[in-house]
Amino acid sequence: MDISKRIGVSLVVLGFIFVLCADTLQAAKLGKLFIRVATPEESGQQFVNAGLADSVKDLKARLGDFALADDEASADFLMVVVRREGTERERRLYANFSVRDGAEWRPAAELTNGGSFVGGNGAWGNAARGVIGAAEKWVKENRPK
Repeated sequence: MDISKRIGVSLVVLGFIFVLCADTLQAAKLGKLFIRVATPEESGQQFVNAGLADSVKDLKARLGDFALADDEASADFLMVVVRREGTERERRLYANFSVRDGAEWRPAAELTNGGSFVGGNGAWGNAARGVIGAAEKWVKENRPK
């Protein structure tokens, strides 16, 4: 067998092992997080803000130590994006964070990325990273030992 076939076989075997271990890797995460936009009833607005929907995409792209839940029913944690504010130099993202308590959600924290300078390219993405970091910190400080 020549070297290119050996490399190909090795890559296939490694890919197969990775697929088998994916559940184990996900179990090492803090838990499954479902992220959604606040409904008009929750936010007090007449419609869903398109900027909030963009922030949901930003948050899902920056999960940190969380695994993404496919739906709210399978999640351990719920993050609801409620507001975002911004100037040229500063972006703030606000989200409500809840923890599953049996079949119900128990409100846990109101999260934000703080108010540090995050302007420039990728500013909303940086704000999302800050909110995910705040959620990670809350879970690590408050989960049962």
